[in-house]
Amino acid sequence: MEIKDIPIHFQHAALKTKIKECDLFLDKNYLRVRGKLKPTSRSCWYSYEIKYWYREKIKIFIREPMIKTELDGKKAEHLYKDGSLCLFFPKAKEFDSKKLIVDYIVPWVSLWLFFYEIWLVTGKWQGGGIHPN
Repeated sequence: MEIKDIPIHFQHAALKTKIKECDLFLDKNYLRVRGKLKPTSRSCWYSYEIKYWYREKIKIFIREPMIKTELDGKKAEHLYKDGSLCLFFPKAKEFDSKKLIVDYIVPWVSLWLFFYEIWLVTGKWQGGGIHPN
């Protein structure tokens, strides 16, 4: 049985249903999500923004507080040059239009932030993963 692409308005509805405190914008084949996450009880709140172009690409940013891109001369891992988060290896197709943003991307943002906070303390990225060149 072939899994079909999830229409963008279904993505919108799933986010609206599962994340009550988020700001959503939908226009034809573009969806923007703005919300807040707190990866652990000791963490601060992070404001995130997800930009999704249906069947094309997805970009995820942390808007506040500003993400440090360098620590003691070491560059932060799993960040693209534009400051967006690297949450998955695109060639492995871990996320595509057949998966819900709310079930994959949002939890991955929280997990990325968890490992980011560990990196801030230890200087070592414990989250593993492959970052494309």
